[in-house]
Order: sequence, then structure tokens, then C-alpha cells
Amino acid sequence: MTSRSWISWTAAAAISAASLAAPAPAFAGAAMAFDPATMIPIDQVQTGMKGVARTVFEGRKVEEFPVEVVGVIRHSSSDGDLILVHCLGERLEHSGIAAGMSGSPVYFGGRLAGAIALGWPFSKDAVGGVTPIEQMLRITEVGDSARTRELEPAAPRGTDRMSPLPLLLGLSGHSAHLEALADSLAPEWSHGALMGSSASMGDAVDGGSGADLVPGAAVGVSLVRGDLSVSAVGTVTCRQGDRIVCFGHPLFSIGSVSLPLSAAYVHTILSSQLSSFKVASLGTVVGELTEDRAYAIRGVVGARADEIPVTLHLADEDGAARTYRYFVARHHALSANLTGLAVADALSSAAGGISHMSLPYSARLSFAGGRVLAWEDEPATVPGGSPPLDVARDVAFRMNLLANNPWREERLDSLEIDARIQPGSRWMAVEGAWMETGRARRGSRLPLAVKLRRDRGESHVEHLAIDLPAHLPPGRYRIVVGDMDSRSDAERLRAPGLFRLQGLDQALDLLALRGSRAGLYAALYSDDLSASSSGRELPALPGGALAALDESRQSGAIQWVKARRWTEVSRKLPWTVTGSADITLNIESEAP
Repeated sequence: MTSRSWISWTAAAAISAASLAAPAPAFAGAAMAFDPATMIPIDQVQTGMKGVARTVFEGRKVEEFPVEVVGVIRHSSSDGDLILVHCLGERLEHSGIAAGMSGSPVYFGGRLAGAIALGWPFSKDAVGGVTPIEQMLRITEVGDSARTRELEPAAPRGTDRMSPLPLLLGLSGHSAHLEALADSLAPEWSHGALMGSSASMGDAVDGGSGADLVPGAAVGVSLVRGDLSVSAVGTVTCRQGDRIVCFGHPLFSIGSVSLPLSAAYVHTILSSQLSSFKVASLGTVVGELTEDRAYAIRGVVGARADEIPVTLHLADEDGAARTYRYFVARHHALSANLTGLAVADALSSAAGGISHMSLPYSARLSFAGGRVLAWEDEPATVPGGSPPLDVARDVAFRMNLLANNPWREERLDSLEIDARIQPGSRWMAVEGAWMETGRARRGSRLPLAVKLRRDRGESHVEHLAIDLPAHLPPGRYRIVVGDMDSRSDAERLRAPGLFRLQGLDQALDLLALRGSRAGLYAALYSDDLSASSSGRELPALPGGALAALDESRQSGAIQWVKARRWTEVSRKLPWTVTGSADITLNIESEAP
């Protein structure tokens, strides 16, 4: 099993458990009210009514364009209605309804009816769906669900069904392959979005202010800030005091959030046969997004978002040092993958053009209360592998496991990584292993030889020794020698119950089991049946006790352990190791 599959399997188990068991934080924030003097209910909207909509086509200037009601669709979803409008005017003749216009307010007789939020791909007519303002304001009246639902993949675009306007997700970083990295590291939120540097081209010349976030204004939501920018751009629908609602559809539909809000600057609208979109830049952070619901997002101007500071110190192949700094959204379903994307972007850019290398690194995750998780590893260029992605996935895995667990709320205070790029082929594959003595004796040290072969190079023999316990019963044993993945595989296959996470201490044990890629591991096993309970391995039990446990096993409280691990040894090496080998040995009865 590859490192990636191990990470995906374990992290998925932790996230699944968290979504079922983690308590929901208390809902915060006052409701925004429906005002019949300034808002029109859907019951009063009729086919043929003419009105105006507001959005930004260029700069920060809010402009109006005419709209006409095509129809009113009741129960377009299980709990919502929809207003169909034809958007008119010269501004839309060429581009149609563009991504980034989500949230553009629609007025009839000067009263707000809702926000342009839906459309059809490849549409020749600028006909769109308007989410009624009553539904958008409903998000301020429901409790939080952020810890009880996960990101859901967006519906595929390019079909003939109406769907929310594509999420205008801007990416601005260092790697030339940033969009591919986003697809690889965060497919659950990147799919279905219009992504690219065109959606977020650095900081606007004029940063803007909170006063700019009026109905029709462009607004940005930051997921990552700093040396990587990941942001979404839409339009403000309604403002009451310091509170605003936007978009008319969700960002990710994940409930209560804390994300920076910015006044956005629109450079132009780029027309496309698939879906036109605004080319925009984010300005000054002026508030906090607090709610991400089914029919709208809501924020507070003047509030401050809660983010995770991430620092990456990197030395390139020439020894030149650079420090990358980020502020990452704090959310159980977002933080880990966004952090991984930031790390991968910097490392991929710095390592561009280096076909073979290793990336030794150390990392420190600091949690509230002073607890720190520190580790180090050395991924290298191996067939089918990528050191920058390996580092990114390692970081994301640990953040997912510790910050998004069902046992105890773990507040991540910061992440700091030190890494260096070492050019050249720095990995070796295990070709075989054997005992260097003819007979294995319990209570003695057994010398082992492991044959390794460099990438397209010569073979090399490494030596290590494993201590055989003095109390080993006579019988047949197996030694697994190899890399950290073969070690993890052997453990998962012999005792799968230990990988069904039951608590934070067990999760930390799993992290310790990972070890380093630049290491050689050997473990001694026998085919002794045992059991595990609550994520802990039970001591060796007699046959009668195992039979008595069978009923508990059927209920799921007990899981079989298919082999016993007697002892293990590891050795750090100056290169990454891949592959494994087995050694079979017999422990004979000794004459009295």
C-alpha cells in the first residue's frame, strides 16, 4: 500500500467519525430581518414584471441593468422557490450572466426580490434564476451544522439543468501547476468551480473599505492569504447595518465559518461560451464571513476572522533560504487540504526543473495549551511519487487526524515547517534480505543483511540486527524487512482493529508508527491469534479465553489480531527506502 493510500484511509476514518460524533459549536449572530417596506415577497412577483439588477462590471462602480420576470417556479427544491428573469442591456449581450455575478440584487418597484444565483451553461440567452430574499434571510434563523456535514461534490457542469453559477475560485501562487495541485489535494471543493489566476490577480490597487460593501458590490472571501491566495468572488445582495448577505447560493454549504471578507475590484468580464466570468482582485480585509448556508452566505463588516498561521522555511538546491507565510481558513473540512495546497505550491515551484531529488523536512504543529506534535521525514523522487506532494499530504493527514477528530476539540495554533531541496537520485529499493547466521536462538541478537539497489545503479548491502526475546516459544516466525509503508501494511493486515480509531492517544500511536521514509524497519511476527478492544491490543490469551471473546467479536467490541508482533528494530539511512522482503526462521526447542 502506498503512503497516499494509507493517509487517505486513516484520515477518511477520522473525518467520518468526526462528522458523526463531534459536538456542534453554539450558533452566534443576530438574524437579519425581512423588511416589507424595502423587500418584496415572492407571492407578489408576477410574470412580466420589469425591474433592475445591480452588479459591478468594472472597478468598484455598482451599475444597474434591466431584468424581466420570465416565470415563478414554486418548490424548485424541497424547501425553496425560484424566480426566472431575463437579464437585458448592452452589458450582458455579449457575456451573458457571468460567474462572480452571484448575489447581484434584483429589484421590482425599488423593493429587493432576491439575488441572481443560478443559470445554464452554454446558454445563448441571459436567463437566470433568482433566489428569493426570504430564503436568503432564512439562514440567519437556523442553528449551526458546521460539524455535522461534510463538503459535497458539486454537480457536474456542462449539462442542460439549471445549477448555481460556477463558484469563481481564484488561485494565485508560485507553481505553474497550481490548478492541478488543487485538483489533486482538494478535489472535494475544487471540482465544479471556475479556477485560475484570472479570478484573483493579487491585491487591488485600491484596497477598498467596509463602506464599499453595498448591495451590488463585488465581495471576496479568502480561504488562504499570503504567499498563496485562494479566494472566492461574488456580489453583495443586502446590507443591514454591519451585516451582509451575498451569493444567493452556498460557498461550500458547511454552516458556521470564520473567513476573511474583502472588498473586491473587478478588472473586466471575460466572455466564454461555457461560462463567462469576472476577472477580479481582492482588496483590504474588511470583515468576517460567518455563515455558509444553502441559499446564501452571511458576514459581518468590521469583524475579524479566525485563521491559522503557517510558516514554511525552505532552502533550495543552491542553499538560498526563503520563508513563505500564509493565513489559512480555520475549519475542520477546509484547513488541512488548504494548508497542503499552500505547502505543495511553494515546494513545487522551488523544485521546478529538478527531476530527481529528496526533500528532508521537519514540522511542528502547535496546539492550544502548549502541546506540540513534531515529526521529520525525507521523501524522495520515486516511481509514481512526488516529494512536494508527499510533504503536503503528510501535513494534511496529520492536521485532519488531530484537528478534526471525534474525541476532543483540538485547536491548532500554528504550523511551522523547515525543508531543504537536495538534487539527485536519493532512494534505494529493497531487493532481498537474509539472516547472516545459520541458526536463530532466542535471547540472542540476530544479524540481518538487506540488499538495496539504487535507481538505475549498483546494489548495496545494509546490515541491522534484531533482538530475539528469551521467552520466544519454539515454532515458525516471519521477519518483515522494508520501508515504512511495508511496516504499516504488516500492522494493518495483522491487527485491523488497531486502525479503527477510538481515541486521541491511539491516533498519536498511529502517527508514531509512520516513521520516516529514510529508514529501514524490521519486525518479528508469529501466527498467534489474539484480539484487540477499543483500539488497544490485548495480551496473549489462552484458547479458552479467545473462544469466550467470540461473542463480543460478533458485536464489534472485539476484533481479532491475526498475528503477534514480538519485537522490531529500525535504522535511519541517508536515502529514501522503498519495498520490502520477508525472512522465515524457525526457533527450535533447546535441549535441557
